[in-house]
Amino acid sequence: MKIKFILLPFILFTLLGCKKTYEDTFEYKILDQKICAIKNKAIGNANKINWLFPEIRNFNGEVISGNLKFDKDDKNYLFCYNLDEFKKEVGKGPIQSDIGIEIDLTSSVQEYNLRNYSCILDNKIKLNLSKTELTAICI
Repeated sequence: MKIKFILLPFILFTLLGCKKTYEDTFEYKILDQKICAIKNKAIGNANKINWLFPEIRNFNGEVISGNLKFDKDDKNYLFCYNLDEFKKEVGKGPIQSDIGIEIDLTSSVQEYNLRNYSCILDNKIKLNLSKTELTAICI
């Protein structure tokens, strides 16, 4: 009985300890009238993407990411979305994009929390800003 109590925490630690969580950024790119979220190197090298959780917020804090279509098999992008529709849904002002993603590597499972700040001013869009730049340019 005593061995079971010792083994249980060890097994739980082993299972939970295999997953690492990282904070990082991602970048958008405009490509053929679409806005695309570029996969970073770690995600591009993954054997498999287990799950994605996107959350794109506009100036009012409303989540507008319901219409995003993810393609887990695309080698370069997490998603691409029509630029005009994106601008229409987000509206003017700052944009905060967060993507939670879990990937399988050969030896471990890793979770990434990716963030991007961008801004829509009139009909222009400023991509891949720092939080300081976002405040100076957009707010």
